[in-house]
Amino acid sequence: MQFSKARPQSSKDLLISIDDFGGGSNSLIDESKMPTKFAVDATNMIQVQNGLWKTRWGSQNYGQELPAEIDGAQEYIRSDGTTELIAVSGGLAYKSTDSGSWSPISGATFHPGSQCYFLQLGGYDSSNNFHNYLYIANGDDYLTRYDGTSLTTYSALAAPTGLAASLAASGLVSGSHVYYGQVTALNAVGETVGSNEASITTNKLREDWNSASDIMDWNWSPVTGATRYQLYISNTQGYEAFLASTDTTSYRDNGSIPINPYVQVPYDNTTQAPRFVSMCTSNNRIWATNYSGDRYKVYFSGTGRNIGAFSDFYGGGWINLERGGREIPVAVRHYQSGTGEGRATVLCRTPDGRGAVWQINIISATVGDVSFSIPSATKVVGSFGSDSISGVVVVDNNIAFPNKKGWFNLGQQQGFFNILRTSEVSSNIRPYWRSLIGSKVQGITAYYYDAKIFISVPTV
Repeated sequence: MQFSKARPQSSKDLLISIDDFGGGSNSLIDESKMPTKFAVDATNMIQVQNGLWKTRWGSQNYGQELPAEIDGAQEYIRSDGTTELIAVSGGLAYKSTDSGSWSPISGATFHPGSQCYFLQLGGYDSSNNFHNYLYIANGDDYLTRYDGTSLTTYSALAAPTGLAASLAASGLVSGSHVYYGQVTALNAVGETVGSNEASITTNKLREDWNSASDIMDWNWSPVTGATRYQLYISNTQGYEAFLASTDTTSYRDNGSIPINPYVQVPYDNTTQAPRFVSMCTSNNRIWATNYSGDRYKVYFSGTGRNIGAFSDFYGGGWINLERGGREIPVAVRHYQSGTGEGRATVLCRTPDGRGAVWQINIISATVGDVSFSIPSATKVVGSFGSDSISGVVVVDNNIAFPNKKGWFNLGQQQGFFNILRTSEVSSNIRPYWRSLIGSKVQGITAYYYDAKIFISVPTV
């Protein structure tokens, strides 16, 4: 590109040849002082190689138009390797095998206008049949799975009712020792909260019972859809702990089985899965967050046959990240720690726009014959987080994401051994970024393709 003064050329004219804008566009430096490696404006341009530019790619509509605005779409890979395009529009799900025509998918509906998020991962149904599942979450409806044929919604079980205790014809009679009990119901994915708390008095402490003659019976009403029940008891009100699991609506306790004090009545009903939004797969588990009912929680599923089950009974669970603090989890992605191990990585937002990054690791523990997962979380020191769920992308060895301060990368940096750091990559266009509507930053969407990050920024 040639620039010259606007007068007849003479021997004193200065010709400046600029054929390399390797620095990209720059709105931070005043135009009169701009180094030649920067472009002042790159509207509708895309940089290709050696600092050269060409007109950016255009867009084109194709296929049959859906009946309403699209709330989300995702490619689905069937068990035979073929693909479908799944879209949610106007509260209904549709599929296309030719990117042209659409056919409806039955089994579930969605709130129109609620953005849908997708995750594909195989799992088992209640009959132990394996499926390629596509999980669909929008934060308003119960978690839904597509198995290649139809949709299935995680349906919540009601907590059991009618729990009562009685003394069988044995050595036990009423006395001064009080025992309290609660029962929960299980389905294939989770556990309900506890039933009504029942109590009964006896003349002996449980550890002194004679298993042949001292018997206490617990009975409760059946729950539609339940596959098993869990009984929790204690001699202190409100502190019931796990005693036994049964597939009937009664349990006979003779004191021979010890109470497990490490497994207590759950606070959340996980039989329908939490109504989270952001999902990812990390270390053979589903990780999820951004549940409007509890903003600080990050949920994880079990593994193996229990993928998709979020109850601690199935190896799942949750962890709060600084509950009541300023940092709110927004998006979860699979990434590496500073030493290279795979970690569930959670990007959080804060009111000032900075945010933070947390990484979570899980260890397993067994008490008696019950195994459960213990999560631990570590904050990446000095990190920035994100306000946008769809703006977070995994790029080669880094995670890239936006917030109100700019566009950032999370990864390892030269000179910092075994440490993750976040760095801003939008400093050259900081004035432009700061001019964005702050409340719209959460709607930024990014996509990594052809070694480029494409960013869609809401402006109205």
